[in-house]
Amino acid sequence: MKIANYITFSRILGALLIPALLILEIPRIYTFFLYITFALTDVLDGFISRLRKDKPKETDGDIFDPVADKALFICTLIVLIGVQDIPNLASSIIVLREIMVLGLRASAERHGFQIKSSISAKLKTLAGNVAVSAYILKDEYFGISAQFVGDVSFVLCFALAVVSGAQYITTYIKEIQKIKNTSLKNTST
Repeated sequence: MKIANYITFSRILGALLIPALLILEIPRIYTFFLYITFALTDVLDGFISRLRKDKPKETDGDIFDPVADKALFICTLIVLIGVQDIPNLASSIIVLREIMVLGLRASAERHGFQIKSSISAKLKTLAGNVAVSAYILKDEYFGISAQFVGDVSFVLCFALAVVSGAQYITTYIKEIQKIKNTSLKNTST
C-alpha cells in the first residue's frame, strides 16, 4: 500500500476519533487542531498521488479518498448536531447530499464512467470544513466568534451543497443517457 493510501485511511480514523473527543468533552482546542490535521490530509494525499509518475489509472486511494473525506465530515457534523446548537435541517440535507454523491459515484463506476468533483463541490468541502472547525471551537477567540464564522461558512456550504449536488445529478443523468443512446444505436444496427 502506498503512503497516499495510508494518509487517506487516516481520515477514516479521524472520523471515529473526532466525534469521540467531542462526546468525551475533551478541550475543544485540541479537537479543533486534530480535525484540521485530518482534513488537511486530503490535500497531502492528493499532492503525493499527483507526484507519482507511474500511478496506475485507478488505485484504492481513488476509491476511498471521497469516502474518507465524507466520513470525517459527516461523522463530525452528526455529533456536533447532538452536542451544540447548529442548523439541524440544513445539516441533515448536507448529510443526505454527501451520501447521495457517494451513491451516484458508485453507480457511475458500475456503469463505466467517473463523475469528477466540480469547483463548486471542492468549495463546498472547504466551506464545510471551515464551518465544522469553527463549530468545534465554539467560543470566541481574539474577538472573533467561532460560532459566527461557523454559521457564515455553513450557509455557504449549504448553498454549494445544493448547487454541486444538482451538478452531480445532472452529470450522472447525462452520462446514463449517453450509455442508453449508444446501446440503442448498437442494438438497432
